[in-house]
Amino acid sequence: MPGQNGVSEIIGRRATFGAPFARLTELRRGAKLTVITGQGTARYTVVARGDSGHLVEDPAPNRLLLFTSCSAYIPTSYCYLDAQLTSTPQQDPGGRPAITASEAPLSGDNGALVLTLVWGLALVIVSAAGTVAAARWSPWLAYLAAAPPALAVLWNLYQSLAALLPNVY
Repeated sequence: MPGQNGVSEIIGRRATFGAPFARLTELRRGAKLTVITGQGTARYTVVARGDSGHLVEDPAPNRLLLFTSCSAYIPTSYCYLDAQLTSTPQQDPGGRPAITASEAPLSGDNGALVLTLVWGLALVIVSAAGTVAAARWSPWLAYLAAAPPALAVLWNLYQSLAALLPNVY
């Protein structure tokens, strides 16, 4: 976490979702940053700037890396700031609590990959059948016939995709 010992990385947007890093590329070496977390306030000083074409190696132990897109419109590369912690490091609150047995089902299901592929194939089949039906029948009749199976397949596809994603730290 920012303010603690070690390297912290924060990625922010330049143009959307409130644009928290809209002016990040304007900061220069020596600029002061203040980060407020639940543990308190940490102060950093910018020591280097880089981008995807010019990487900066900084062996300092306590630092903050702020990443954003170099362009606000077409994110083809990234820019970042490297800042050194100048305030006293805050204590690590201890680690993360252990995952309990009741949380284990949320950790991702590797067996759901095959099911996801099957539902994806089913979506392709339903889409193809709907297209063929629209070419041979009335488009409204084809829509009425294809919409319920397509919604059912999409529902199950998203459920199996969600089972692949871990929902615990």
